[in-house]
Amino acid sequence: MRAFQAGTYDIQDDGGQLLKEVVPDLDDVPDFVKTASAVDQESNSRLFALVMVDDGQVMKKFATADPGNTWLSTLYFAFTKDNLPEEAQKIAAANLIEACDYFDIEAPEMLWDVAGEPTDTNIVDV
Repeated sequence: MRAFQAGTYDIQDDGGQLLKEVVPDLDDVPDFVKTASAVDQESNSRLFALVMVDDGQVMKKFATADPGNTWLSTLYFAFTKDNLPEEAQKIAAANLIEACDYFDIEAPEMLWDVAGEPTDTNIVDV
C-alpha cells in the first residue's frame, strides 16, 4: 500500500509554496482568494472535495468551503492530481466542478477531463 499521508496535494500540505511558484506576484491572485476562510483537518469533511482514507488515517484534501478555497484547491489539483489514485482523481474533480459551479467560478477544462460521473460522496479508500 502506498503511503498517501506523506504526499503533497493541497495548500495545507505545503503552506502555499506551490502557489508562490505558480503565481509569483500575489497581486495576481483574485481578491476573494485573499479572504478565504481557514480550513484544516479538524473542519467538517463536507468542506473538502476529497476525503482519503488510508489504513484508517483520514486525510481531507482540496477545501471547498468558500470561493477562495475552491480556487486554491482547483489550482493545486491541477498540479498534484497525478499523485492520486484514479478513483480519487475522479471524485475530487467532480466535487471541484460542483464547488466551482456553486461559487460561480469557471471550472477549468482539466477538471472535466478528469472527472467521473457526478458523485454523492467525497470519500475514497486508498
